[in-house]
Amino acid sequence: MARLDQQVDDLTQTRKKMELAGTLRWFHWLIVLSSLLLTFGAWYFSKTQLDAKIEVQFEREMDQVVDLIVDRMKKYEDALWSGVGLIQTTGGDASFPEWETFATSLRIEERYPGINGIGVIHRVIPEQLDAYLERQQAIRPDYAIHPPHQETEYWPITYVVPVGPNAKAIGLDMAHETNRFTAGKKARDTGLAQITGPITLVQDAAKTPGFLFYAPFYLGGRYESLEVRQTEFVGMVYAPFIVNKLMEGVLAQHNRHIGLRMSDQGDVLYDEHTQANLDFDSHPLFQKEVVIPLYGRDWLFDIRSTQAFRTATFNNQPTIILFGGLIIDGLLLVMFILMSRGSRKAITYANEANRQIVQGSQRLQAVMDTAVDGIITIDDKGTIQDCNPAASRIFGYSPEEMVGQNVKMLMPSPYHEEHDGYLNRYQETGEQHIIGSGGRELIGKRKDGTTFPMDLSVGEMLLEDQTLFSGLVRDITERKEAEEALKATNEELERFAYIASHDLKAPLRVIDNASKWLEEDLAEHLTHDNRENMDLMRGRVKRMNKLLDDLLEYSRVGRATDDRYQEQVNGIILVEEIVELLAPPEGFTIDVSPAFASIQFLRMPLQQILLNLINNALKHHDKAHGLITIGVEEHIGHYRLTVTDDGPGIPQTFHEQVFDMFKTLKPRDQVEGSGMGLAMVKKHIDLAGGTVHLESTEGQGSTFIILWPKQHTMEGVPA
Repeated sequence: MARLDQQVDDLTQTRKKMELAGTLRWFHWLIVLSSLLLTFGAWYFSKTQLDAKIEVQFEREMDQVVDLIVDRMKKYEDALWSGVGLIQTTGGDASFPEWETFATSLRIEERYPGINGIGVIHRVIPEQLDAYLERQQAIRPDYAIHPPHQETEYWPITYVVPVGPNAKAIGLDMAHETNRFTAGKKARDTGLAQITGPITLVQDAAKTPGFLFYAPFYLGGRYESLEVRQTEFVGMVYAPFIVNKLMEGVLAQHNRHIGLRMSDQGDVLYDEHTQANLDFDSHPLFQKEVVIPLYGRDWLFDIRSTQAFRTATFNNQPTIILFGGLIIDGLLLVMFILMSRGSRKAITYANEANRQIVQGSQRLQAVMDTAVDGIITIDDKGTIQDCNPAASRIFGYSPEEMVGQNVKMLMPSPYHEEHDGYLNRYQETGEQHIIGSGGRELIGKRKDGTTFPMDLSVGEMLLEDQTLFSGLVRDITERKEAEEALKATNEELERFAYIASHDLKAPLRVIDNASKWLEEDLAEHLTHDNRENMDLMRGRVKRMNKLLDDLLEYSRVGRATDDRYQEQVNGIILVEEIVELLAPPEGFTIDVSPAFASIQFLRMPLQQILLNLINNALKHHDKAHGLITIGVEEHIGHYRLTVTDDGPGIPQTFHEQVFDMFKTLKPRDQVEGSGMGLAMVKKHIDLAGGTVHLESTEGQGSTFIILWPKQHTMEGVPA
């Protein structure tokens, strides 16, 4: 009575739910709100990640440009020190022909783009001036030191190569101007390469910023002492640079998306941040200043992103995520509204189904309250060692009649004939058919010869060095009857799925057409990424259409009435037609058992079952060649059909899942399919009263085994 009271309460609660039908409940709004939060969260996360990625790209390009300039200056320094090396090896000086030969070998224009030339500056004290001029004028009569100044010694440019573009610089005294002279003295005192502050080169007609690069040399080599360096200082190898030409040489081959401005203590050396630069961005995405110490000077690099950087890093993914999410949220809200309107009918239907289930549950509960599972223990030969009273009651034998007999006495055909094979195979190979497999539904046979469905779970145990097997038996006759009662309900649900699937195709067609119209309207504005997203969306629509088609096909299983379900066909002809239809790729062999020739089948649904299994073996094979074997064995009451391949195999953990709806073991982007094929295979077989199971080891191929009832075949002569 307590149970009946509870069931009345449940029905009352159902009626209350009906009163609330037609309105959106709090959990509907919670789902929509959660979806909105997820949408904005995904948009924010995507935007943050994208901004960080773009900033990293800017930093990387900035570092590349700065490193390129620093590395190029080091290369120029190496050229100066090679000139110093030449002078040191020629005894502390080099003649003009020697220097010209050296400078020509450097291939300045090819190897050192941006450098104007390379020359030698000598230190001349007043008492050496006449002798110095006499030596130089003996070679170049027009040579003269210029301009005049007030310093106590002379630092003239003795020669520079190439001569032509640097003619005005020959004889120019570094002591006449502070920047030149200060950097020269710093190079002398430190023994290191130094550059001058910003100057205007005499050979630069455009009067743009430039600088000189010095490398000192001394009489007799290098010295550690400041006093000795100042005393033994002879001169410098130098190179003149016009900054614009230098930067053109350094950055000419560098594909960059950033602009650069270089300054030396407030004096602009080089500037790309001007409106004259076509790539200039007045509102750059990123800007950074870096101070780099270079040969006695601190150069300030002002680096900014350009229009090219903005274009190259543009990505509308966050926007797509945001608008896509909002569209989905809107569709979700519409779906809830439609669901709420239909909830009254659904609850009414559920109330009636619940009433019927309660009635069935009451009958089933009455049986279960008085039933106890049977327990039977057997040895490794299948001989019954012990049984409990419930097992005696279930099978109709007394315990004395069961103990000592082979357990096959409790099984009808074909299990009676196959039991020893299962037991021996398990002991030899460990293959689990019933033992340790988690339980199976079988048919039991009572003492009076009648049969009944039962659940059987078998476990292995080792007792006193003897292997025993314990079986847990449950008579499931009542449960099977209840399942039949639910079968009608399932058919109604399948019809509902059929109708719903048809209705779902309409919005898919709208989405597909809208995406095509949108792509046509925005064709000239779409980027490569946009087009990929459009193609991806239409691919998903195509996949959804395929899924709905398979869902409809699944809903039709067991209800088809076309002539193929009555057509008789010879087994070998049936399989050969399937193979011809699939047209296996070159390199694949399909071996068909000759035993098919002696069997007549009804064409459907066996044709669909074998077609799906063979197609799966071909589609999921991991090699360019393979062997697929289709076999058949005759047993009492059924045929044992097998489809075996030598493909990649299926791990043990997925053996049951492969028959689930929508289940694929690989991403659907890698293998075309809806995941419905094996589900339809199993449904066809279940409705025919047969069974199917998978035997496979990963890496060693797969075998699908079907026990097909003979009522779906006709005995006949070979075709």
